[in-house]
Amino acid sequence: GVRCVIGNNVTIRNSVLMGSDEYEGDHDRKRNLAWGRPPTGVGDGSMIEGAIVDKNCHIGQRVRIVPPQGDPNQDLAEFCAVRDGVPVIIKDGVVPDGWQAIG
Repeated sequence: GVRCVIGNNVTIRNSVLMGSDEYEGDHDRKRNLAWGRPPTGVGDGSMIEGAIVDKNCHIGQRVRIVPPQGDPNQDLAEFCAVRDGVPVIIKDGVVPDGWQAIG
């Protein structure tokens, strides 16, 4: 996606990342970290497979987003829903470090 910031050692397969409306500057990045929120983009060591990541998402480090087993339509968290077996991170979603899509 446009202005999508991807960290080191990130794996993205068969996914759509919508990007971000604007670049996150140093001031915004420091403010987000002070609030305990990961920077905009995908953090180091994360894996995204078969998913849709909407605009302006903050995905932490070591996050694993893959199609979960079980119900193809479920809500996994306030920022993640599975529809027709596809994990979707909603617009402006904040995914904390180490979170895993498990259904």
